[in-house]
Amino acid sequence: MLDKPDVGFNVEGEIYLIDQEMLDFLDELEDAPRYYKRKIEKVKLIGDFSPDFQGGEVLPCYCYQLDNFKDEMLAKPFLKVYSSKENPYTES
Repeated sequence: MLDKPDVGFNVEGEIYLIDQEMLDFLDELEDAPRYYKRKIEKVKLIGDFSPDFQGGEVLPCYCYQLDNFKDEMLAKPFLKVYSSKENPYTES
């Protein structure tokens, strides 16, 4: 994600419950904190996932965001869905 307040829209995606080992792996994969920054964002659940997590609930979740980017990137199409199961590339 590009870290640009008040630009873009909500993105539908996936959340995962992970351990510290996986978080360390993802930081390495995303080259955090050198390239992407891992930040906490409020994420609203769309559906009921389990008795512990209900639709409409808002959870703090880690997201990887790029805060040092060229303004030309804002002219590219924005993703509406970021998923391992669907084609995320849709025009804004």
